Amino acid sequence: MRFRLGVAALMVAVLGTAARGADQPGFTVALISREIRPYLLAVESLEKALGQPVFRLYLEDGTAHVDAMVRRPQRTPDAVVAVGPEAADYLSSMESVPPLLALMVVSAPSWPKDSPAPSAVILQIPLQEQLGRLKTVFPDLNAVAIPSAPGKAAGGFGKVLAGMGGASGLRVVPLSLGDPPAWGRFLEAASQTGVRAVLFLPETSLTSTAVLRHVVAETILRRILPIGYNRAFLEAGAGAAFLFDPEETGRLAAEMLRSQRFGQEPMVRGAPYRLVLKGATLRHLGWNVPEPLPQGVDVE
Repeated sequence: MRFRLGVAALMVAVLGTAARGADQPGFTVALISREIRPYLLAVESLEKALGQPVFRLYLEDGTAHVDAMVRRPQRTPDAVVAVGPEAADYLSSMESVPPLLALMVVSAPSWPKDSPAPSAVILQIPLQEQLGRLKTVFPDLNAVAIPSAPGKAAGGFGKVLAGMGGASGLRVVPLSLGDPPAWGRFLEAASQTGVRAVLFLPETSLTSTAVLRHVVAETILRRILPIGYNRAFLEAGAGAAFLFDPEETGRLAAEMLRSQRFGQEPMVRGAPYRLVLKGATLRHLGWNVPEPLPQGVDVE
């Protein structure tokens, strides 16, 4: 069982609340789904931004210690931070919990009814925001294809997607992926439409690293720019990817915990992110790396 906070530091966290202003959380507990780097970076950044220790619990160590800490009679935590979906799901099943904040989750959890105004930082970027950022970075890009589930591309969902590019100046082409996914047919259809880029969304089924690498390679082979949504796309050679920033997420979480609204009304914020470009792939496909780089854009 791993309690990552010394006894002396814990006493400071528990007893030092009175010495701080009302907008500074006192005793903060982080329940971490798994011991992986993005989660740990978010918690370390949260702790640094708060300027005080955060008591860490790991869901992998079992739930008995979680229940005991969250409901400890001598000092109830002022805030509990769930890091990752598994931690958020577990806390949402509890009753009578302190104010809650979820990090590194795709959507805001369904918290207990008696939870005091739960909040979340979600891993979502509005599609229109992504399209606008792409048009800023690639001004010559006029259209992108987006994989859609069978039946959705030609239905109402496809029409919604197709209508999202207007404000950005990008034409969105929703194309059916097939069931099971037929990436070869999808990419051939994308080539026939004349689009120069494919924007992959998290809803797309690309769970296998081998399949992802194959799809990215086939996209590039057709002289189409692949744009992904995590580090695995860049490692596979994609020309760009939207990456969430766990350290900035931790700093945003600290701001939310300090807010007078925390625990009084729900707050849901999008996680900070950056658009990362793969210089070698862009040059291979004939795209220019913008100079200077726009804010929020990196190249590697």
